[in-house]
Amino acid sequence: GFNGLWNTHIQFLGMDPQTLLDINRNSPYEYWSNPQKYVENFNAIDQYITKNWKYWDLVKFVMGYERWNKSNFPGMYEDYTVNYTIPQTLKAFGFPTYFGRIEPAPIGAGAYEWVVSLPDYISNKLKSEFNDKIAIGPANGFGLYLCKDGLIKDGISEISGFSGGTGLLADKQPSLGLGSNFEFYFLKK
Repeated sequence: GFNGLWNTHIQFLGMDPQTLLDINRNSPYEYWSNPQKYVENFNAIDQYITKNWKYWDLVKFVMGYERWNKSNFPGMYEDYTVNYTIPQTLKAFGFPTYFGRIEPAPIGAGAYEWVVSLPDYISNKLKSEFNDKIAIGPANGFGLYLCKDGLIKDGISEISGFSGGTGLLADKQPSLGLGSNFEFYFLKK
């Protein structure tokens, strides 16, 4: 949220990033002992999926564990977790994944994030509840970078999805990304 995706954060979590940070700063022990209690009563996408699909907590646990597991892997930056650990670990738990990409990516925000496939009944409920404010990708894919309304408010003009290729992007050194096998567009201005 603080990296140029303020409205996307609000759409996904139901609370602005500063409020969440203030809660964390004012009561860090209480917050970190149960951060979910601070957001579970909002009416946003995360809470909706959490209330309707019991495996969403597992998706968030896997993502959080891989993203913040710096004690075992101190050199594991966010770009690496998005490319190499989160999607693969989600797949190991049985959740099909691909990537959602935004353009232009604000400074500090990743150009792409993982997308996880949802069951039909959750995807249909999500589409019914949030209509065209979100994008649902192939295979009922959904993730943070498919919060269309928030992304547009944050100045994003292009949202696409892609399947990570087997080769790294070789045009940049060091390479921090995957090449795409195929790409499809959700929004293109």
